[in-house]
Amino acid sequence: MRGSFSRGAFGVQSARRERDRIGAYLFRFRLSAKLAERGAVRMFDHIKADLAQARAANHKSMSGPGAWIWSLFHLGTSAVIVYRFGNWVWRLRIPILRELLLGLYFVLKFVNQMATGVNIPVSAEIGPGLVVHTWSGVYLPNCRIGRNAYFQHGVVVNYRCKGIGDDVYFGPGAKVIREVRIGDRVRIGANAVVTRDLPDDCTAVGVPARIVCKKSTN
Repeated sequence: MRGSFSRGAFGVQSARRERDRIGAYLFRFRLSAKLAERGAVRMFDHIKADLAQARAANHKSMSGPGAWIWSLFHLGTSAVIVYRFGNWVWRLRIPILRELLLGLYFVLKFVNQMATGVNIPVSAEIGPGLVVHTWSGVYLPNCRIGRNAYFQHGVVVNYRCKGIGDDVYFGPGAKVIREVRIGDRVRIGANAVVTRDLPDDCTAVGVPARIVCKKSTN
């Protein structure tokens, strides 16, 4: 009798542990699904802002649906959209699905990078309104880049860059080297080489880049 009771009690405890384990797994799955949904909404919001900025930058003279279509199929915009998709997949916490979508992302990135010459790391944190105006030879680092960043062709930013603020413009061929931080509303001229931090509201040109204009914040 005691042996039967012990085996029965052990069976009940095992069933409870299995139930708790399944409940914890389902809770994590629902939480991951909810986070994935929020991430997808955020991704589409950012893409919408990216397209709006691309339209304003690339097709100012056009109106109607044609401007949105041209912006969508612009090669620089396609690189941005591939990055947004990859960044969302990178943050997914749903097993198997994440690995499958990462495989799709790497294929898309390879094809897009071969076509455009634009490299944006999947783990970079980039705000909405990202514009790659003219593609080819654009390399962005794994760092935080603010809202409404604007890049021309040939822009290379050192992977050890500390961060880039909001509303920053990079002219054609601009380079950022060393561990520097770039503030908000900065304009970097064509072929400039940035070797030191740039404060907010300034324009930098030359090799090495020097500040030629700084707006007053007063």
